[in-house]
Amino acid sequence: MKNTLLMSIDLGTSFIKVGVYEIEGNCIVMESKKSHCENPEPSVYIQDGETFCKIVEELMKNISEKLGTRSQGIEAIAFTGQMAGVIGVDKNWNDVTGYSNTMDTRYGAYGKKMIHDWGENILKYCGTNAPVMAPKIHWIKNEFPMKYKCIAKYLSLTGYVIGKLSDMKIDEAVIDRTYTQWTGLADIENDQWSVLLCSELQVSESVLPIIVNSNTVVGKLNNRISQACGLKQGIPLVAGAGDKPAGCIGAGIVIPGMMVDECASYGALSFCTDYYKPDSAYKRMEVIPSAIPGEFYSHIYLCGSGITVDWFANNFIVTDEKNQTNKFKLLDELAAKVPAGSEGLLAIGMLGGRDFPSDPNIKGAWIGHTWNHRLEHFYRALLESFAYEFGFCMDILTENYPEFNTSDIYVIGGGAESDLWNKIKADVTGKKYIRLSRNDHALLGAAIIAGNAVGIYPSLKETAQKFVAKSSIFYPDEALYDYYRKHIEVYENTYDKLRSVFVDLKNISKSP
Repeated sequence: MKNTLLMSIDLGTSFIKVGVYEIEGNCIVMESKKSHCENPEPSVYIQDGETFCKIVEELMKNISEKLGTRSQGIEAIAFTGQMAGVIGVDKNWNDVTGYSNTMDTRYGAYGKKMIHDWGENILKYCGTNAPVMAPKIHWIKNEFPMKYKCIAKYLSLTGYVIGKLSDMKIDEAVIDRTYTQWTGLADIENDQWSVLLCSELQVSESVLPIIVNSNTVVGKLNNRISQACGLKQGIPLVAGAGDKPAGCIGAGIVIPGMMVDECASYGALSFCTDYYKPDSAYKRMEVIPSAIPGEFYSHIYLCGSGITVDWFANNFIVTDEKNQTNKFKLLDELAAKVPAGSEGLLAIGMLGGRDFPSDPNIKGAWIGHTWNHRLEHFYRALLESFAYEFGFCMDILTENYPEFNTSDIYVIGGGAESDLWNKIKADVTGKKYIRLSRNDHALLGAAIIAGNAVGIYPSLKETAQKFVAKSSIFYPDEALYDYYRKHIEVYENTYDKLRSVFVDLKNISKSP
């Protein structure tokens, strides 16, 4: 066991990462490269599947070269990555459609109609008010009929890459249980495709992958990739988990009642529970299956929140290329001097649309600015806006889960480095924010799943908890909590008041 290593691959929206871990949980080498996307206009966001595979192969080769002979100790490879999207492939595993996630909002009308016609059953069985795979299948069918005819399977991005790295036949394609919620087609409580939903939504089960548990060995690294990357042949490929559930495993959020804020490209708040309960009253919280069978996460997902914060920093702060991280440090220092509530300035940070409930018409806005507001006010208001989303969800959790009395929220992801943002969220939610000491939780979670799949770790829960290390604690201010409660109410009401304005702008902004 001394020389045993585990590899995990993260297919992120912004970056692709590959890490190798010792069985004690130490990451000994990591490689990353920016993900490629085609974004010719605001509603289009496509990522090429073949490019993903080429980058993964490049990173695996780089890691193998760095490890030298130690690379022969890699005993399993598990996968994680972005969750809400779909890629259509033909019978030979060729990418037909590109990977289309929720920022590719062209499918919006199909999703809206699907929720209108069948939303009650989708929520009942699939735990979501924002299905992605099902409406995108209909969108592809109607808008791209020639591509539709070529598609043999609709897959998650990880399922596609697993197929390309192995010798798996197309009929053996898989999707692990943590991805099934956003398909809009599954009975997630029972880990199977819903006969009722597939029938209602007119999607044949024959074009859907096999649902497996996260710790399932689904194939082996094929000889071509092994030789090209300098890795031993036949390394087991493990299904893994979506980035949110994998991050929860890596952060030790495996006991009912625990909660984590993943402050990443797509921010998320996840509450661990041991029973399935859709949010039928508010339709804001989603239910995501955990990598641990029988457990779920009540979850809110902020479309592109981290990407929006990056966008602000990259477009409104000028530094040289070597000082990119200083942008956020400078913004935090300036915004920390702005009073809570940003002196009457309110932001809507959903530049790519709102997911829960699904509303692709929503865009970004700042409301209430005067001549007294400066750059730092706009930035703080943006950070506060995402905190307001979480603040409202505390009330929903209290209502949906009578046992909810969580006082601590763990925070992970790149945004967790911001002391200011952590303090704002602590004040808005009234919870202690506890920053964990590492920034690779999704990769670590996938590595733990890989080790469990091949018998290195007997228990996912025990191993996940063993690797947790806390860093800083941010305590809520009771007076600011009471003050922010009023802002949450105004923030929630703003969406209904602005929706028609966004629609009008969309209609008049089309090119003549």
